Amino acid sequence: MKWVGRFFLGLLVLAGLSVAFALFSRHSLAEWAMTWALHNAGYRQVDVEVASLSFDRLTLYDLAIGPAAEETVFLDRVDVSYDIETLIRERRVNSVRAGPGRISVRIASGGNFDLGLTSAQSNDDKSRPLPFETLLLERLEIEVETPEGKASALLNADYSAAKGGDIALEVETDSAGFDLASVENAEADIKIIFAESGDMRGEGKFRGDIYSAYGDINQSDIRFSGGGNSWRDLARGDFRNFTAAALVSVENTIVDIDANGPLSALNLLPAPLGGAVNQVSASGEAKLRYENGIIIVESDDETLLQLETDTGVMLSASSNAGEPLFYSDDKTSRIAALTTARSGVLSAAANVSAERVADGWLVDAPIRISGAALETLSFSDTSASLKATFGPDRITAETALSGALERADIGRFSMRKASVEGQLLADIDLAGQVAIIRLPQETCFKLKTAEASVIQQNMRSRLNKARLCPSDQPLLTLNWREDPSAVYSANVDADDFSFQMGETIFEGMPPRFELAGAYQPSENLTNVSGSFAGGTFTINDLLKLEAAEGVLTASLNKDALSASADLKRTLVREAAATPNIAPLVASVSATLEDDVARFDYSVETPRGVALGRGQGRHDLSKAEGVATFRFDRLRFAAGGLQPDRLAPVLKGFIGLTTGAADGSAEFSWRPEGVESEAALSFDNVTFGGPGLTVTQTKDLTGALSFASLTPLQTDGAQILTIGGVDFGALQLEDGEVRFALPGDETLVIESAVFPWFGGAMAVRDATAALDGGTVTAPLSVEAVDLSLILDYVDIDGLSGAGTLNGVLPIVVKDGRASIEDGALTAEGPGVLRYVGQAGAAASAAGDDAKIAFDVLRNLEYERLEVRVDGPLDGRLDFRIQFEGSGDVQVNRQNVRVPVKYNITLDAALLELLNQANLSRDLQMQIEQAVSGAQ
Repeated sequence: MKWVGRFFLGLLVLAGLSVAFALFSRHSLAEWAMTWALHNAGYRQVDVEVASLSFDRLTLYDLAIGPAAEETVFLDRVDVSYDIETLIRERRVNSVRAGPGRISVRIASGGNFDLGLTSAQSNDDKSRPLPFETLLLERLEIEVETPEGKASALLNADYSAAKGGDIALEVETDSAGFDLASVENAEADIKIIFAESGDMRGEGKFRGDIYSAYGDINQSDIRFSGGGNSWRDLARGDFRNFTAAALVSVENTIVDIDANGPLSALNLLPAPLGGAVNQVSASGEAKLRYENGIIIVESDDETLLQLETDTGVMLSASSNAGEPLFYSDDKTSRIAALTTARSGVLSAAANVSAERVADGWLVDAPIRISGAALETLSFSDTSASLKATFGPDRITAETALSGALERADIGRFSMRKASVEGQLLADIDLAGQVAIIRLPQETCFKLKTAEASVIQQNMRSRLNKARLCPSDQPLLTLNWREDPSAVYSANVDADDFSFQMGETIFEGMPPRFELAGAYQPSENLTNVSGSFAGGTFTINDLLKLEAAEGVLTASLNKDALSASADLKRTLVREAAATPNIAPLVASVSATLEDDVARFDYSVETPRGVALGRGQGRHDLSKAEGVATFRFDRLRFAAGGLQPDRLAPVLKGFIGLTTGAADGSAEFSWRPEGVESEAALSFDNVTFGGPGLTVTQTKDLTGALSFASLTPLQTDGAQILTIGGVDFGALQLEDGEVRFALPGDETLVIESAVFPWFGGAMAVRDATAALDGGTVTAPLSVEAVDLSLILDYVDIDGLSGAGTLNGVLPIVVKDGRASIEDGALTAEGPGVLRYVGQAGAAASAAGDDAKIAFDVLRNLEYERLEVRVDGPLDGRLDFRIQFEGSGDVQVNRQNVRVPVKYNITLDAALLELLNQANLSRDLQMQIEQAVSGAQ
């Protein structure tokens, strides 16, 4: 209303002073003088008809300014009453009445407006009184031209400084506004009533679309009603005692989130957070109060403002404990509100407080999420504390978070049952559309528990007490420009983990990972690379890996996971409480492509002796794979590689070893189970033992083929040749062992044969359990030549002939071997002769002794039996019986007489195997037997 009054005041002052000399002249002269005066004052192409002009009144007809086709001002009639002295001295008039008419206003992008008369600034902040006492405007059509289009308005005003009045303004436009904000398809109605008492009241409404740098508002429906006091003070330019209150309501207003605006991050919300927000529907009601320079926004209702996103989330804001939602004075501004977010799958609340600082806001907002079950994200009982500074172009924030993540699916990656706790620091550049999220220095984000999997990859993992710790780069860098991306970097470790890939299960304490990578939403692509070190974990409860060290890379898109890893070194142990295999050092190189993992590996001793290498593949989609291993040729030598260093279980059982061995193994697996096979070969392997009974086993040679390693099963019968078994004095040479492992935890010996004294010593068709229980092996003695045995015993004068057969059952129990009820018998008749010195001495002793030794000179036995019992590493009982006949000289004639001998030995086997002891002991027993026969 002020600029309308000032326009007419300027018109009157210039015109009135210029034509004062012509007050009593003809009207045509007054018209010429007014036109000339207005033109010289800067008004262009003025055309006016002066109806009347006096010292207290001016009446104009058809006042037109501007070219005929582009008139910026046209008024049918203008009536002004004034006091000429007050007009000149105070620049005030009594009354102004104008209209109908038209006014065109051009507003530039900088805010300057042009009435086609002269230029003026729209931001005149000086408070001046109105330049009239009464104003009556009738159907004044106003056209406003802006950089974004034109708006038209109809203004009616009836104002009196004494009695009050009213103002009515109707506005409509197809498009109008500026670069920062514009409206389309808009209409507005505003009516203000000035009561004679000095109070004022008004109401208005606006409907239309609003477009701004902060976002687009479509179908907005905004209404207000309210009032104030002391409008007369306002008319005098005095705002000090002015108070006003208004009720503003917003209904079903649609806000479009501009892809380039500061809220554009809402466009990029991933599916786990409900998906991209493109529109927000707003409605609500609030009270606005102005008093003594203070602005307050509050509400009597519980809900002040309610928003609904196009993803189905309801947001609401209400007063916090009676505090106003918004408070502002000449020193500060602050916001306090209780906000909630609800949907069919989400329930959250926040207590928001904010205060204006410098050119931004300082915000403190404790947040509580009682539950969320979005399509790809769900969590419960989660709380966060947000402290942030919001500036026009930047947001800095500190967040403390604690809660339970039930489920999160990002692409093909899925996480379950994660309990999290920690702090995050954020620096968000709104202008650059970049957000940097860090962990506080030397502070880790804790992941108490978590389960994760890669969908359609048959890959699952579990973490306990994991820590996400800062690296030298930000934890996360987000940008939401034309090609949005997320770059991350962190150090990760955990106290305990489980990882399953197909049928392979890793469990224990994982290595510490130093990871970096990026996520590109447009391509649904995640890349990661890094290194790892340390850890202690098992593989399928069979192998334990320690001190792993290596690097890895991985790439996950919507279709597949590809990865590569280089395990430079790890110590591998057998996971059993009492390991059979010594610790080994392994290195592995692996790749994953098209759901297939391929790997190469090598194994060596901790001292650096190479043992072998292998390769394999694993199909993740089918959960099946295969791996092979090839031993390098292992050469055993004194001071070098030894079997008991590779397999501690052999220590004390197998001694110093020489020779060579090599072989290969293959493992395959599928959901139904694991299969394996192997081939081993031995080349003249000689070793001490096995055990204490055997001094040495020589020249073990042959090849073994295993159809399965779990359970242990050979591919049919296997054959090994043994150059010799040394029992000290007793030698077994050139033996052959034929055996099989049927896969039922037993060892089947088809035959184990060693040539022995013209016959053989053998084990045939024996079965032994491999579970460490009692083992019985019937050791058979087959067609042994007695003469060769007696030649080996080498007792002077002792010889004989015959064949022995029998069985010596070997029973192994608790690691000790014994002979139980062994028996050797003569096959058919034989002869035993003794003509040694003992016989000559006995003859001199008497006739009876002479007769006994005469019988032994040529004893033809019909029955010979040897019984053996006792432990092989202790004392054995030998019971020997002879039955037959021999020649005795009676009265110088040879007489055939029957004889029977019983001989009992009780001696340690190892002692008997010493040939000297055996000879002496046997001779003593013969003498005792002869004495007994007497």
